[in-house]
Amino acid sequence: HFILSIGLELKLSNLKIKAAKQISGNITHQFLQIQSNLSALWLSYRDENPEYAEEDYRNVFALFLGIGEMLGFTWEQIEQSYLEKNKINHERQDSNY
Repeated sequence: HFILSIGLELKLSNLKIKAAKQISGNITHQFLQIQSNLSALWLSYRDENPEYAEEDYRNVFALFLGIGEMLGFTWEQIEQSYLEKNKINHERQDSNY
């Protein structure tokens, strides 16, 4: 949910992102790669380099898909979890949670 929210916040939601995954070593390394790419994304955005921000966001998304697979989740399970969490978030917003 947060990765998609970051894309929306940085106005990167219209990017054409292929459902390609990227796997880099073990789960710890994969997580660190996600963190590193999130930092790069922030720096690109902050420094107003949109072409780099777009590429960094694509990398974050691909690494996210990769860690999902490494943890045994299918794309369908990830998508369903997102939809369920998003529904809860909207219900909380509607009830001034």
